Amino acid sequence: MTWRVTPLALSLLTVVGWIVSLAVLTARADLLVVAVPLALGLATLARRAALPDYTLVRRFSRDRLLEGESVTVEVEVTARSTIPLMELLDPLTEEGAVITGKPRAVLAIPQGETARWSYEIRYPIRGIHDLGVVIARVHDRWGVRTWERRHVEQSRIRVHPRTAPLRSLPRPLRTQTSVGDYVSPLFGEGIEPGDIREFVPGDRVRQVNWRASLRLGTLYVTQHHRERNADVVLMLDTLAQVGTPLFTTLDAGVRAASSLAAAYLARKDRVGLDQLACRLWTLERRARLADLRRHGLPVVEWDPATSLEAAVAGLDRRRHRAVLTR
Repeated sequence: MTWRVTPLALSLLTVVGWIVSLAVLTARADLLVVAVPLALGLATLARRAALPDYTLVRRFSRDRLLEGESVTVEVEVTARSTIPLMELLDPLTEEGAVITGKPRAVLAIPQGETARWSYEIRYPIRGIHDLGVVIARVHDRWGVRTWERRHVEQSRIRVHPRTAPLRSLPRPLRTQTSVGDYVSPLFGEGIEPGDIREFVPGDRVRQVNWRASLRLGTLYVTQHHRERNADVVLMLDTLAQVGTPLFTTLDAGVRAASSLAAAYLARKDRVGLDQLACRLWTLERRARLADLRRHGLPVVEWDPATSLEAAVAGLDRRRHRAVLTR
């Protein structure tokens, strides 16, 4: 916690200086009587004051939400010593918009009491938003000294893309052995009825088709199709995007992928994002670089962690060695 003198204290100090100077020049003692209370008040700045003692806790109504939803932020301050005046500021991210309350508050808290302050933020766009700092500024009773402290917490709000409901989905070419919602052509455990055949030892009684058995005079059982799941792999191109915020091609792609993933997961399928697109792009880039080198064009690979001048100098050295070889 750091402290500093307020502009009010500096102004009062200037006024005291002018009053004392005017009293000396005019030889008027009554002016000194006016300056004495101000000087005594400013003299408190010379002695070490006790630091404000309090605890600050910030809570969120939830830390995961969908695009367009809001979260309530509550800040609770408990004063162990009297807090004459406290300013609280919660810096927000650019993506968040305050819909109720304000991200700034002014409180006066007696010793042993607790004050609360809350507001509501709406996030219209997906992303991870860091709300890790609360700035607290405490003023003394006379307003001539302030203490400032930055309360740093690892607080993040994760905003997920909003999914669209899908009535139908592409049927997978192959299914897996785990139970799911896709009807398999093979017979086994399931609820989708298939063929009817005569009863054989080992069949379960609950599989008996009593209507067909009574009509045909012998026991028949109903065979059901197995229900299986599928593996779904989603590929999303994140290398470039165009458009305005909330309506970029990347935003639309993320929302589409989230909608597909949610729909397939509801069918008990296994869903994953494939890294194949990044690998294909890397191979394509390497092929382009090799083609440029085959045509005799110089290519420099620069790591931003190193100096650009060193990378360019290395190109000159390679050219010099090529000339000497010839």
